[in-house]
Amino acid sequence: MSIPSEAAPPPSGEFAESGSLVEHAYQALRARAIDFAFRPGETVRVLALSKQLGLSRTPVKEALNRLVTEGLFEAAPHGFVARSPDVDEIVDLCELRSVLETAGFRLACARADDAGIAALADWWSTVSPGYADLSVSETTRVDEAFHERFVAMAGNREMIRQLRLVCARLRFFRTIDLDRPDFRVPYYDDHLAIIDALRRRDAEAGTAVIGRHIAISRERAVEMIKEALARIFARKPAAPAR
Repeated sequence: MSIPSEAAPPPSGEFAESGSLVEHAYQALRARAIDFAFRPGETVRVLALSKQLGLSRTPVKEALNRLVTEGLFEAAPHGFVARSPDVDEIVDLCELRSVLETAGFRLACARADDAGIAALADWWSTVSPGYADLSVSETTRVDEAFHERFVAMAGNREMIRQLRLVCARLRFFRTIDLDRPDFRVPYYDDHLAIIDALRRRDAEAGTAVIGRHIAISRERAVEMIKEALARIFARKPAAPAR
């Protein structure tokens, strides 16, 4: 299932072929990054990767640029750098996210109108039937959009702006967390509970769910990052590609 969006004419000819090559490179490199095939801080070069994937440099570079927006790589003067996971960063950002979302929910309970709450529930009902089958990037976007929507009902533009910045920095860690479909079920249930609490204007119930929701995400991300780092530094670094 894909996220509902405005209809667009299907690509054709050269553009369709180019798009499929980018998607192929994107999926291949994304899978490697999530599995920590690249050592933290490792510089990856477009030419070397294009040879490995049997593609030209253009789709590989476009794919890496997409992965930069997801936080899996960082752009560098002479290529791209594999993101270095930082456990302290996860904890700090999750704490900040929890503060913003719980404060936003309390304000939304006081300020949101019934039509806005109904619109959130209707939107969630359109994406939730196929939630478990979404790709990891789609799941991440849907989850972020859900939280942004109820915080936006607080009517504080600065709050939503800060939340978007925090979520962007957490995307790398949350991508790893959501890569397992069985991890998504609690999120689905929590979203329903948050909508229910908002309908009832029950700030205490809603903030309790949000706090637990973020804490579970943080704990799983920290655990997986530690395990991944142990694997990474236990293996010998790959010989540099030429």
